[in-house]
Amino acid sequence: MAISSNPVRIGELKSFLEQKYAYLKAENLKEEMRFLFTFNLMFGMNFVWNGYESLVQIISKEHLFVTDFAKPAQGWINWLVERGSLCLKNDGSLGLNIARCALLYDLYENEVVCFAHQKAKPREILDELVKNEEVEVESVVFSRQERDYYNYVLNKKEFSNSLDLRNAFLHGSFYGTDKELQQAYIETLKIFIMIVVKANEEFCLEFPEKE
Repeated sequence: MAISSNPVRIGELKSFLEQKYAYLKAENLKEEMRFLFTFNLMFGMNFVWNGYESLVQIISKEHLFVTDFAKPAQGWINWLVERGSLCLKNDGSLGLNIARCALLYDLYENEVVCFAHQKAKPREILDELVKNEEVEVESVVFSRQERDYYNYVLNKKEFSNSLDLRNAFLHGSFYGTDKELQQAYIETLKIFIMIVVKANEEFCLEFPEKE
């Protein structure tokens, strides 16, 4: 055995799970999400679309056909059908692949999805995205977004305007007011709670049979 004073970086903490987080990688997947969850293709519609915020929303509410879109947009609609996020119903109208759209929306909004929290169908879709190298996989305890937050609060590794609380307290250089000290204490407490929750999640996912 050997003792080392070198710290383990928070991004290097390995997860029990071989696949824990998935991140967007391929441009075609990015394009698919952009068409589904923004206005882009709605500008190519042959009728008024006011009141709707995305293609997914209007298809879920209205009885639409491919021909309801202008010629340039019809090609992209057919491409979304080929991708599997949209489908054609028995009468030829457009429908949604709910499982795929929900998974992609999660990835679109949060920039990350966790394998372990996906149900059977979304997990199957996610595995296919991994196989096609459309998402990037990491097997670490903390997601990139969580690591960014910790780095913002604790040090200046990633953000020049960070709170840098670790260095401030470690070197005894925190000279703020009582109110600032209280806020720093709350931020530090939040970090501890989040780390305990993440560690507990790891054990629960690895040993689901244990209470």
